Amino acid sequence: MLDTLPPLSSVVESLPLIEMQYNGVAEHFVPEDATWEATENRNQAGLFRINHHHRTRYAYRTEADVASGHARPVSSALGKHLAARDCGTPLVSYDSELQLLSVPIGAELPGLYARAAVLCSGLLPTKVDEDFSLNYGDISDEFASALVAKLLA
Repeated sequence: MLDTLPPLSSVVESLPLIEMQYNGVAEHFVPEDATWEATENRNQAGLFRINHHHRTRYAYRTEADVASGHARPVSSALGKHLAARDCGTPLVSYDSELQLLSVPIGAELPGLYARAAVLCSGLLPTKVDEDFSLNYGDISDEFASALVAKLLA
């Protein structure tokens, strides 16, 4: 299944464009430590979490989107992996000895990439509260390498 999935960069091209929302409280995602920081500057690329009227929305922006005044609505997980891709900092880690693929809780593998990881082993991911991770077990080195390559491409 993983072989049939596109690189994450192809996913961006298929996302709809909307006008960037400038009302509400905004936070910008920092991929290097997988955290959010408050911001008033929405004229930058990356992932934004916007809270307005008791509703949370996620908006991803490329440099071209910033120039045109647009954003792309995304899920939290997809947006985090897109922002991480832009920085060249994968949110996925892999332990080859344990054959364990990990992502931070809240930055789950997006959509079909997560399903491919489950199909690889036949096991559902395990939430580990101690280190705030979601772990996929019985993942081969080849699968982990191919997955990370797709997420960073």
